Amino acid sequence: MDIQALTRFMKSLEASPFIQNVQLSRSDLVQAEGKEVTEFTLEAETQTPPSFAIKTVPLVVSAVH
Repeated sequence: MDIQALTRFMKSLEASPFIQNVQLSRSDLVQAEGKEVTEFTLEAETQTPPSFAIKTVPLVVSAVH
């Protein structure tokens, strides 16, 4: 992972109508399976999406006895 990939990931989260204020709270280089990888923690908030972003469909449940 590189910083550009992390930035793209954060921007894709921000593009969601359900998520806002994505922030990188921690980033560390660690060893995993003999490779150096970046371990990170993101913080984000949920948000209520605009009504046009929600699609509702009827739900029918039949009760068979």
